[in-house]
Amino acid sequence: MRSERDRERDRTRRTRAEGAAPPVAPSPVTPSSGGDRRLTAALLDWLRRAFIANAALKFVALVLALTVFILVHADDQAVAGGTVDVNYKLPKDRVLVSERVDQVRITVKGSRRRIKRFHREDVEPINIDLSSMTKGEVFFQPDMIGVPEGLELVSITPASLPVEFEDRVVKVVPIAVDANGAPGRGFKVDSMAARPSEIRISGAASLVAETRSVRTAEVDLAGRTKSFRETVRLAPPSALDIDGDPVVEVEVTLGEEQGSREMTLPVAVRAGPGVSADQAAKFAAEPGVVRVVLRGSVLVVDALRAEHVVAYARVSPGDLNGTDDRTAEVRVEPTLPGIGYEISPAEVTLKTTP
Repeated sequence: MRSERDRERDRTRRTRAEGAAPPVAPSPVTPSSGGDRRLTAALLDWLRRAFIANAALKFVALVLALTVFILVHADDQAVAGGTVDVNYKLPKDRVLVSERVDQVRITVKGSRRRIKRFHREDVEPINIDLSSMTKGEVFFQPDMIGVPEGLELVSITPASLPVEFEDRVVKVVPIAVDANGAPGRGFKVDSMAARPSEIRISGAASLVAETRSVRTAEVDLAGRTKSFRETVRLAPPSALDIDGDPVVEVEVTLGEEQGSREMTLPVAVRAGPGVSADQAAKFAAEPGVVRVVLRGSVLVVDALRAEHVVAYARVSPGDLNGTDDRTAEVRVEPTLPGIGYEISPAEVTLKTTP
């Protein structure tokens, strides 16, 4: 008779010949280690064929399953937002004074695949003709917006545009020069003038009526010490139109700034014509000091030092006769062009000294 081992070997050969995994027959529990090794080898052989046999067919099945999964989920509905530009055709003799809407926000719905490919550039601008309209309201309709195929327009914000016009008028106004900063120390602005000095503007009647001038862009004066010319642009309100060149030439004239400075100076006694120095030395001024205020160009006044300015009174020949006190005018040196002096007191008493 054939043993159980022979019969198991025959079943394994038949299974391999048929291309199927051999069934794992229950193995009697014996103390023999050879039976365990055969069972392990059979199990490993079965696992290897389960994953490797017909590998190409199994790979194709996996790809098809993934594709179906992606397609099913890609067709889920999704929403996206974007903006669309708005263009206007306006009348020439009227001005739109109501608030413009230059962009509307839209919401679209569609499959995830199409939503991912949706871009703002895919939507053409909205064109609105207001040339024959005077007042009212324009509603943004879905047929104004051509969304890509496969997408559905859900909403438009804002939904409408109020329309109100005013007559367009023309007016000539002066140009005002706008400046920023201050000239350098000792200088001031004498004049600022634009060439041309006037400009023609046009716009809504109410705005033009309240416009008194058109300002330039800011001219920088910071630290300037010389007169100069500069080309600048006009800066009218955004709702006004400039008829002509929006660039003008600005001429800025600087002058010396005037200021003052106060000094306290001792009064020296000097010999006048016909008086010797020894004779003048017999006199003293009372009070002995005076207050001097210098007025004129800030640059010159700042440059003067107290040690360079002298207050004095002169002794004349008539002051030499007798012992009575005499009064004398106080003067200041040096005398400079454009610089004036204010002396207090303007006269002192000349007293003889022992």
